[in-house]
Amino acid sequence: WSLVGRLHHRSGAYGTYGGVSEGSNAYLVGLRYRFGEAPPPRIAPDMPPAAGCPGAPTTGDGQAQPLADQLNSVANSKAALVIQPSQLPPPPELPPLPAAELEKERHAAIEATVDQRISGLYYVRSLKAERRQGTGFAGRSSEEDQFGSVKPSQLINPNGDQKLIEGFISRWRFQAARIRITPQGWSANRAAFSNDPFTPAQSWVDMEDVVAVQETEERTSIKGKRSRLILENRLPIPMRKNIVLEKDQPADNPWVIADDGVDRSGIYLGYNMKEIELRKARSLTNKQGVEVSEEPLRLMLQPQFMVARALNGEVNSYPLPGDPAGGPTGTQTAQIGDLFGGLVKLKGSLFGYSTSDFTLSLSTLNPQNISNGTRSWGDFSRQVFIPKISIIPAGTYTTRLFGAYRYKTYNGSLGQQDVYSALGASLERQGDLKPWGKITHNYFWRGAFGNFQGNDFNTSTIVDNTRGSFFGAVNSNLQIWRAKESNRDNPKTTINTPSPITPGLRFSTNTSARLDYYGDGTNQNTVTLTGGPTLTLGRLQKNFFDFTELTISGGGSLQQGQSPFAFDRNVDLATLGIGLKQQLFGPLLFSGGIGFNVDPSSGYYGDITGAYGELVWQRRGYEFAIYYSPYEQVGGIRVRLNDFNYQGTGLPFVPYTPTDATKRRQSLF
Repeated sequence: WSLVGRLHHRSGAYGTYGGVSEGSNAYLVGLRYRFGEAPPPRIAPDMPPAAGCPGAPTTGDGQAQPLADQLNSVANSKAALVIQPSQLPPPPELPPLPAAELEKERHAAIEATVDQRISGLYYVRSLKAERRQGTGFAGRSSEEDQFGSVKPSQLINPNGDQKLIEGFISRWRFQAARIRITPQGWSANRAAFSNDPFTPAQSWVDMEDVVAVQETEERTSIKGKRSRLILENRLPIPMRKNIVLEKDQPADNPWVIADDGVDRSGIYLGYNMKEIELRKARSLTNKQGVEVSEEPLRLMLQPQFMVARALNGEVNSYPLPGDPAGGPTGTQTAQIGDLFGGLVKLKGSLFGYSTSDFTLSLSTLNPQNISNGTRSWGDFSRQVFIPKISIIPAGTYTTRLFGAYRYKTYNGSLGQQDVYSALGASLERQGDLKPWGKITHNYFWRGAFGNFQGNDFNTSTIVDNTRGSFFGAVNSNLQIWRAKESNRDNPKTTINTPSPITPGLRFSTNTSARLDYYGDGTNQNTVTLTGGPTLTLGRLQKNFFDFTELTISGGGSLQQGQSPFAFDRNVDLATLGIGLKQQLFGPLLFSGGIGFNVDPSSGYYGDITGAYGELVWQRRGYEFAIYYSPYEQVGGIRVRLNDFNYQGTGLPFVPYTPTDATKRRQSLF
C-alpha cells in the first residue's frame, strides 16, 4: 500500500482547456496497492565485486542504469525487441531453510574455508559514546585509589568527566564500488568503513558523498554526508549528516547533555568550544644539559546552561545566602545568573612543570551563590632525580604541588564528602619489585604535607588544620592456574569479545599503611590487608553460560587514632566485596559488584561501601551497555566501537546480492 498525490498548476503558457482559467490548481490524492511480494529491504549499498573476482558482474559495471538509458538501449537494438521465452532466465528457487539458518551456515562456511588475511590481532582502545544521569565523581583519578586495596573491578569507579563522545579509532578498512583519485586525496559517491578486521563485519559505517583529503603526512580527513552505522548487517542507526574521520584524532561532540542533581539542580546543557593553544610543544635544555620536551599548553572552555533551573525556577544546590559554608542546602528562587555556568580546563606544561592539570567548575554566575557554586582542583607535577639520602634510594621521583576548593570525594560508608580547601606538596614514586617465584609485585608510596579545610566528622562545621601524611602500598599477584591461550587470529575466539578470554585463577593481595598527623596533635595511623581470588571460566564462544568471572575480596584494618575530618575518616575497618561478570545468552552479559562494611563493632556495620551493575551487549566490533550505581546514584547508556591493531588487508565486508541487469531491462516490457 502507498499514498499517492499530484498537484497540477496551469500558468497559461499552453492556453486554457475545458474552461479552466489561467493560474488555477488541481490536485489528485489516492491510495495504491501493488500485487506481488515486496522485495526485502536493502541495508547494504550496491558494491559488486571488482572485475576478475568471484561473483563479479559479467555485463557493464554492475551498476543499475537509469530508466531512460535502459529504454534507449532497448530501442536502438532491434534484436532486443524480439524476446524469446527461452531467453528468460529461470525463476530463482526459494531457499529451503529460514534466513537465520542460512546465515548460520554462511558464517560456518566462511570460518572453515575462507582465509581472512588477518594476523597479529590486538585490541587497542574504544571510541565511546556515553549518556550519563547523576552526579558521579568530578575529580581526577587517585593513585591511592588504585593501590589502596584489592576490590572487584566493578567497584573501581571511573573518575573524571564523562564526555558525550570521546576516544578514537586509528585503523579503518574501507570499501567502495568506484573511487576517484586526485592529487589532494580521493572521493566516492558511496563508501563503507569498518573497524572490525574480520568478515562478516559486525559493525561498519555507510557514508555518502565521501571526500578524503590528506592534509599532512600524518593527517587524513575523511568527510561524508548522510552517514549511518550498521550493526550485524541488519540494524541501521542514523548518524549526523556530516561525519569526519581523522587519523589518530579523538572523536568528540561539542554538545554535552548531563544531569547533575547536586551542583546544578538537574539537567544542564554544555558546549565544548574549540581548544585554545596558548603555547606549542617545545624542547628545552635543563641545567644538566639534558634536552627535555614540554607539552603544549591548551585551554578548554565549556559554557553551560541550566535547563532544570530554567524550567522550575528554583535553585536547591547551595546553602541560603547568609548561611555558613558547608551547611545544609535550601531552596531559593533562580536568578538570571543561576541559569549559566561553565567548565574551564588548563592542561600542559606550565611554570617549568612537565604536567599541569587545572579544572574550574562553575555551577552558577550569581554573585550571591558563586562561592558555594564553585569547585576547582589542580596540580603541577614534574619528574626529578634525587640522589641517595639515608633510606631513600637514588632514582627518579615525582614532585607535585596541589590545590583544591570544594573538592568532591567519596569515603566508603560515609558517602560523598567535600574538601572545602586544600593546598600542599607531595613526593611520590611507583614501580615494580623483583618477583618471588611466580608472585609479581608493584608498589606505590607518597609523602605529602598541606593545609586542609573540611567538614568536621558528623557535623557541618568547617575544620581548618594542617596534615602531614605518608601512604605506602604493595600489590602482589599469583597466577595459580591459567589455561592455554586461544588463537586471536581466529574470528571465533573474538566473536563476543574484543580480546580472547583465557580461563584461569589468580589471587591478589594488597598491603598498605597510612600515617596521618594533624596540626592539633591528633593522628590516624592505619595498617590494612586486603585480598581475594578471581576465577575466570569459559571463553565466551558458545551461546549459553560460556563465561563467568567471579571476584571475592575481603580486608581488615588495624587503626590507632582518628581523623578530625570527614573526608579521610576511616570507618570501614573490615570490608567484603563481591564482583560477578556472567554471560546470559550469546553476547548478553551481566556485570555487577557490591561492597559492605562487615565490622560488627562499627556504627556503619552492614552499610554499602560501593555498588554497581550493568547489562552489556558485547561483540568484537561494538558494545552496548546500560548501567547504574546506587552508591553514587549515577546511571547511563554507553556505546563503544572497538579499535584494533593487526597485519593484513582483510576481505571485502559489505554484503552483496548479485542482480541480473538484463532481466531487469526485459522486465520493463
